[in-house]
Amino acid sequence: MKFSGGFTLWRQDDNGVVARVARYPDRESADEARQTFEASGHKQHYWIAPDDESETPRSDH
Repeated sequence: MKFSGGFTLWRQDDNGVVARVARYPDRESADEARQTFEASGHKQHYWIAPDDESETPRSDH
């Protein structure tokens, strides 16, 4: 797959539901958002994937 340059922040809730949170132009922006969500105290799993992987999210990152 060709890398498009953007990154997607994904989350998985305690019921196993996977959802796209947002797309970001670079990994640093996506990571800042991930840290903000994780700091909010929700018990959800967040991960970042390059946009070329975003259509088939995997939570094992």
